[in-house]
Order: sequence, then structure tokens, then C-alpha cells
Amino acid sequence: YLLQFGGQGSAHGKLSLPIGITTHNGKVFVTEDSNQRISVFQTNGQFSHIIGEGELGWPYDVTVTTNDQLLVADCDHHCIYTFTLDGNYVSKFATRGPGR
Repeated sequence: YLLQFGGQGSAHGKLSLPIGITTHNGKVFVTEDSNQRISVFQTNGQFSHIIGEGELGWPYDVTVTTNDQLLVADCDHHCIYTFTLDGNYVSKFATRGPGR
């Protein structure tokens, strides 16, 4: 590997059960199951900020749209959250469908 960052834990800059990851404009966005948030790092591994702490249930995956918004699939809340890249909540859409 070229670079390792984060380490295990719940403090800002640490990761617990990272699942999804995407990069955009020099930043790395990592979804965390246990910490129920998205940790944002610079591509050199330096911690930047947290997104969705206290709002997300089980953030599973993350991507960036063409208009620079973050889409987060939340398996616990059965929806997609939209945030700005600096972490401001924009909206949520989709709901749990019929069935199980």
C-alpha cells in the first residue's frame, strides 16, 4: 500500500468499520458503520472533518454528484441523504419499500 490513515477508534480522525469510500477534489470520504458518520481526509491522510454525525444510522456507501453534493446511502434509515461537501445537510429521499 502507499498510505494508511485513520486507525481504529471513535475520536475524530479515527475509523470504526469503514465500509464505503470515494474521492473528490483532493478529499477522501469514508463511511463508518460503528461511528455512524462520514470521516473526511485529505489525500495525504490528514483528517479534515466529519459529516452526518448524529444524523446517520448505518451509512453504507457514498458518492459525489456532478453538482458537488455528497449522496449517502443509509441502510438503517432506508434512505439517501444529501450533504454539501463541507457537511451541511441538504435533504433526504427514498424510503423503505414494501416487503420485508
